Amino acid sequence: MTSRTTVVNSQRVKNLQVRGFYSSKRISLPPSYTRDFIPANKTHIPTGETAKAWSHLEHLQEEVAPLQDCEVGLLIGYNCSEALLPREIVSGQENQPFDCSAKFQETCLNDHLLTGPDLTNILVGVLCRFRKGLVAVMCDIERMFHQFHVKVEDQDYLRFLWWESGNLESKPSTYRMKVHLFGAASSPGCANFGLKHLAAQGQGQYGEDTIRFIQRNFYVDDGLASVPTEKEAIQLVKEASELCQAGKLRLHKFVSNNENVMASIPEEERAVIKDQDMALSLPHMERALGVECCITSDSFKFGIQVKSNPSTRRGVLSTVASVYDPLGFMAPFVLHGKQILQQMCREKIGWDEELPESLRPQWESWITDLPNLADMEVRRCYLPSDFGNIKRFELHHFSDASTSGYGMCTYLRAVDESDEVHCSLVMGKSRVSPTKVMTIPRLELSAAVVAVRASDMLRNELEIQDLKEYFWTDSTVVLGYINNDARRFQVFVANRIQRIKSSTKPEQWAYVASEDNPADHAFRGLTAEQLKTSNWFSGPKFLWHKELPVQECKVGDVKDDDPELRKVLVFNTQAKEDRSLLNRFEKFSDWSRVVQAVARLKRRVKEHKGVKQRTDESTSLEERKEAEVEEITCVCKCLGGSHSVYGREFKDTSSATSYAGFLNLAC
Repeated sequence: MTSRTTVVNSQRVKNLQVRGFYSSKRISLPPSYTRDFIPANKTHIPTGETAKAWSHLEHLQEEVAPLQDCEVGLLIGYNCSEALLPREIVSGQENQPFDCSAKFQETCLNDHLLTGPDLTNILVGVLCRFRKGLVAVMCDIERMFHQFHVKVEDQDYLRFLWWESGNLESKPSTYRMKVHLFGAASSPGCANFGLKHLAAQGQGQYGEDTIRFIQRNFYVDDGLASVPTEKEAIQLVKEASELCQAGKLRLHKFVSNNENVMASIPEEERAVIKDQDMALSLPHMERALGVECCITSDSFKFGIQVKSNPSTRRGVLSTVASVYDPLGFMAPFVLHGKQILQQMCREKIGWDEELPESLRPQWESWITDLPNLADMEVRRCYLPSDFGNIKRFELHHFSDASTSGYGMCTYLRAVDESDEVHCSLVMGKSRVSPTKVMTIPRLELSAAVVAVRASDMLRNELEIQDLKEYFWTDSTVVLGYINNDARRFQVFVANRIQRIKSSTKPEQWAYVASEDNPADHAFRGLTAEQLKTSNWFSGPKFLWHKELPVQECKVGDVKDDDPELRKVLVFNTQAKEDRSLLNRFEKFSDWSRVVQAVARLKRRVKEHKGVKQRTDESTSLEERKEAEVEEITCVCKCLGGSHSVYGREFKDTSSATSYAGFLNLAC
């Protein structure tokens, strides 16, 4: 064995067993290592007082064995891994990964492999369905990728060199893999297709619940299921194992929160309990798709091991990203860490530069508070065990935003036949606001879009029939945008309104007061203690009432000066041009030429009608006078009032005496 700096004399010991203080059951230990001294003393041994000091261990206070007057020989479960590390680790052959992305001469195997269609189930969807039933079951497909063979003609692509005993000086042997690799880009698609094909082959031979479990509730090789009763769980485990066995797949590492279900499973198919100390009856902890799950209390836990990362931008990112919370239960707490990281980006701090003094107190406070998430506990099942027959399910989505962030949260509201109500947090999301300055209405609209996207996903993944959905916001501006049908908006707002209306109806949106909106926590952020005492996990009080409150219409009107309104320009286009005889008169240089032209025109009309014979003589005085009277009449009718034509003023009149006056003036 070796520590970080020195070698420790040690021997490997196998077949050790321990027995509980109050129990006759014996537990086999994994291979251990001897030491000349134990790096611990009696003060490290938990007692009843130790359990009393921790809220999640209080119920075990009476079960803790008393402290014995003896020498310390072995502390099981004590964290010695930081002090002792194996000098050499030899990986086993099971699930051994291959680096198919390693490049040689600018190429690698994954560059030439097709990933195929994405047949992997949504991780969040599998977790959400895992919370529906009272009885939970988890299992694993043994060496899943290795159970699916590669075609013989394709196996040469999987050739590799092997040096016996790791001696690189010796001549290597050439092998080729006949099965899909852990690390190959094509393996997940091929394995998922094979698993779903196997389920399809079982149609008609096994129950629909079993087929659906194989098709929908596996995330790669990890299966999670929940059913209402233990009888259904036992049947599901039995049929699923038989169906997979028909395809030469083995389901193992079964875990359930029900003792009778576990008793029905062969012992060799059960998961090995690693972290449970039978003497102290510590909770049995497992991981459900990476989320820490306490089998004993049937709840999700959030024990975070804080690593000693440097106080740099790189270290801050590593620490914030280490909080694995796919369902967003801790989203308000994580938001503070994201905001610190965003502020470092705004100030353009380098990846390995130290935190500025202005941000250091906030970061140290957040890091100190991070271990307190271990006190958080979220029930796995949406409903308590004593809840009655369900009459209806409802999903309630809340959204809110500010200049510092925006987010949403969704609650499942169940009403039983006796009108009892229960609400549970399904998922939450918190996001920092974009670095580019945006208006509050735009941010609140963005939060509403996040809620709609979560709704689309949950509606498909929860598989609940006749599910009603409600959307709540405290922004009357957003409600005005959604209920508007007449106005046109800027591109940013118009696109988001279109996204909202493509999945929801305006009648589904309602107003909620800011003090009752739990999404307020999603953008403000909370400490661990504040999160524990807030309404984030339970939802607003009005959701627990038998009847939802009658909503008053608080839809804001879209004002004319709203900056999001698109300005409309109206152009009046004249389709028909109205031209009078006066436009033709303007083409003549003087009045006499107009008179002569009109007189000739009138003569041609008479000749065409046969009233007068055709002649080439010039117009007579009578013809010009008649033409002049006609012109003056036309001018007066077209213009009206008093106007000037060719320097002479004419007045609108229709009397014969006036025409004489015009004639005198014209002559």
